[in-house]
Amino acid sequence: MVMILFSGLGILWANNEAVAAESYIQRVADEVSSANLRTDVLDAEVDQAKKDGYTLSYDVMDDNHGVRHYVVLKLQYQYKVSVAALSGTHEKTMTVY
Repeated sequence: MVMILFSGLGILWANNEAVAAESYIQRVADEVSSANLRTDVLDAEVDQAKKDGYTLSYDVMDDNHGVRHYVVLKLQYQYKVSVAALSGTHEKTMTVY
């Protein structure tokens, strides 16, 4: 019975990590979009993500004339279910226009 309780709590905690990562990448996407996809803002967000315990990277999609059309954000975060000793790195991706 106790094991079931702790397993449930572990799963809830892991879900909270996923929800937090989703909120984080959405906030970053809003900032980047508001800044018109500027590289300096992207680089600042990468640095801040590292401080916040995430790994953020991005791919810039420019056309042949150097016009930036969109950015693909990739946020990696740790996902853990402690009771089952399951863990791993998960990734959320978001496209910003």
